[in-house]
Amino acid sequence: MRTAIDKAVSSAPVVLFMKGTPETPQCGFSRASIQILGMQGVDPEKFTAFNVLEDEGLRTGAYIFDTWGCERLVSGHTLEERLSIG
Repeated sequence: MRTAIDKAVSSAPVVLFMKGTPETPQCGFSRASIQILGMQGVDPEKFTAFNVLEDEGLRTGAYIFDTWGCERLVSGHTLEERLSIG
């Protein structure tokens, strides 16, 4: 499982394990992550998303591997907005 996650993570400069796809996110966290990446100007050509709903092993592995999560993505984005205002 770890090998599959490592391979996925190294497949692009920006990788998101999400429920659904960028075009049709299946949960609020996935939707928020896609919106924040877009607002931050992440080039869609350098961005890869993996739909964890299609692969239970990938889903489980992503949760074990996860050290970031949507909460950090959102808080980092919010902090950046605050710093650019002040």
